[in-house]
Amino acid sequence: MNKQVVSFLSLFSLVLVLSIYYVMIPASRENIKNVDNQISSNNEELTIDNASNLFFTTLQENRKTRHDEVKNTQIDILASDQYTNQQKLEARNKLTHEELLETTEKGLESALNELEFNDIFVEKLDNYFYVTAYDKTLKSDDDILKVVAISDIYNNYLSSHDVGVLANCKPIVYFVSF
Repeated sequence: MNKQVVSFLSLFSLVLVLSIYYVMIPASRENIKNVDNQISSNNEELTIDNASNLFFTTLQENRKTRHDEVKNTQIDILASDQYTNQQKLEARNKLTHEELLETTEKGLESALNELEFNDIFVEKLDNYFYVTAYDKTLKSDDDILKVVAISDIYNNYLSSHDVGVLANCKPIVYFVSF
């Protein structure tokens, strides 16, 4: 009896895994076919610019989703009657902090755009602002100069804007290449 149960469960789990696999595959194959058709119809290949745009667009969308989730959670707490006034006050403070964080990240990106990078992305994690920059003309000799310029603009932005405790965060700079 135990062998029958084990064999049934094994077969059932195999069928389940394969069915999930086959449900997920058609969407992926259609996307690949669409990309292949676009490339073959235009007789062009994907360029580095497209890869960098996709990379930075994905980073920005993920950041926006993360901010929206935090803000929506805090708004739900504020709108609910299930929470105490203290919890609502904490939610309001978190909401204000998240809005300030989002504004600061976008503001730093705008300020750093004067360095004329092809793409730039700023995100705060823990006690750091991670600056990810792409410049297709950047040479390794320019790295230190760009880091100093980024640091100067970063410090000027934080000192000229009321960012509260975010002013204590340090920048970490990454240069990416494609």
